[in-house]
Amino acid sequence: MNRLEQQSLFSERAALERMIAETPAEDVIDLRSLSVRLEIINRALAHHSIETRFPAKARLTFRRRPVVGSHGIFAEFGMTATKGVAQLEMSKIELCGDCTKRRQPFE
Repeated sequence: MNRLEQQSLFSERAALERMIAETPAEDVIDLRSLSVRLEIINRALAHHSIETRFPAKARLTFRRRPVVGSHGIFAEFGMTATKGVAQLEMSKIELCGDCTKRRQPFE
């Protein structure tokens, strides 16, 4: 059982205990269904050991910049790709010279 599942069961148990306390004694069916669910949760919590360790923390970076989701990586890639295409187009213009002339096939 991971930490999230464990916290979920603890919160559900607290909610069920509160609901049982607030349910009138005349509502036998409601009380029984809430009690059965509470027993299931208590058995599940008793069956698994309680996790006392805290999860390890890590900081994800891309080229020494922090990454929030994947925004940083995509922004860096997009900028690099756009810059590369622009440089390629500029080198074509420099090689071609006057690009308005019609190119003749090699003879």
